[in-house]
Formats: sequence, C-alpha cells, structure tokens
Amino acid sequence: MKTTPIREILTKEDGEQIIAVQGQVAYTEEVQHGTSQKGVAWSRQFFVLTDGDADIGCTLWDADGNEVEKGEKVLIENTQNKKGQWSGMKKTSYTQRDGTFRHTMEIRANNVRITQPDGTPFQGKRTSPASSENEEYPEQYPTDQGESRSQWENEPPKETAAPPAKPLDNGMQEVRKYLMREINLYFECVRGVEYLGQRIKELTPDTQKLLTPENWDHIVGRIYTGASVGGFGRKMPEKPIK
Repeated sequence: MKTTPIREILTKEDGEQIIAVQGQVAYTEEVQHGTSQKGVAWSRQFFVLTDGDADIGCTLWDADGNEVEKGEKVLIENTQNKKGQWSGMKKTSYTQRDGTFRHTMEIRANNVRITQPDGTPFQGKRTSPASSENEEYPEQYPTDQGESRSQWENEPPKETAAPPAKPLDNGMQEVRKYLMREINLYFECVRGVEYLGQRIKELTPDTQKLLTPENWDHIVGRIYTGASVGGFGRKMPEKPIK
C-alpha cells in the first residue's frame, strides 16, 4: 500500500479514510479503559506520530494488545470490512476549549495492521485484524474531545517537539485547495449576511440606514474572520459550492 504523508493527512476532510501511514511514535499515553453506555468495554491509547516533516495526534481504539511505544517506527495499514469498505483509520479533528483547532486520526486497531516499516511484525503484538461482527466504532466518551491530550499539546517534550512549519511549497494544487476552501467559507458568510438583511427588512423599513454598504462589508468581514480563525475553512469543500 502507498503511504500518505502526515502533512497531506492534515489537509483531508474529516471522516476520510487513510489507507496507510508510517512514521515514528513521538509520544504516548497509558492505555485507558472504560465501558460505554451500552455496556461495551473499550480501551484507548493516545499517541503522536511523526514522519519528520509533520506530526499528528492519534486515538487508538481496541488498544489492549496493540499498544505502541515511544520511539517505535511503525507502518499502519488500513483494511476493508465485510462490505468492502475501508474501516480502520480515518482523519478527524476537534476544537479545544481555548478555541484551538486540532487535526487527528482515529484508528481502530482491530481493523488495521500495525507492523514495522518493512512489514515485520512486532514481537508479542497482534498484527492481523481480529474478526468482529461489530463493524461500528465504539461510542464516544467525554475525554475524546482533547482533554486527555492536554499534556502533549501544552507541554510537548523538547526532544519530540514538532518541527517548524514549512511554507506552502508543495505545488499549486495545495494552494488552490486552500484558497477554494477559504473562498467557499467567505461565500457562506455573505449568504448569512444576506439573510440577516432580509430579516431586518421584515422588522423595519429602515433597512438601508441599518445595513449600509459599509456596515454590510464590516459584518461580512467580522463573521468571516471569526470563522476562519476558528478553523471552519478546513471543513469547507475544495470545489466551488453553488
């Protein structure tokens, strides 16, 4: 399988399946355990994967017997479920309580293969997906929105700190994707302000006084800035919206 660079994963849409990725484990946390509201036991490990160019936080479900260790170089390959759908590893994201937007991956260990970069199994670890009739992801639980990741995000170990961000130099394709996402976000902001104008017109005949061209531009700019800083541009499609 062809692996996807982590920097490219960071640009993907939430929910998009990742076929394969490899890198070095830069940081790990202890495996956590719990029981869902339906009484299903779960285990989870948070770790950070880096390929020397970028890093990403990962949530590893079904972690018992599949734990990764700091310093390990790993190859993680997705597999298909009984319906022929890729089901083991997907791009996700969340927003911290302070408003910081984070890209992550969710990995279901029973639906991926975790080996050394050359495909050699790790001694004592399961490398082949376990058979399971349950094709659903475990239920989300309170710490799945970033609370347990605060140690890495707030105080990353010096020896594993992320490298400085590189300028956008990987071609016009990435530039166009970024610009189109931001343009689509701005377009949605314009639509929102147009709706605001219609509502004001219903409430008062003095629409022109309340929503002058200067005010209109100011409101659109303010909404767009807030949405862009909040990371919502990354959630927009990369093709023009109608």
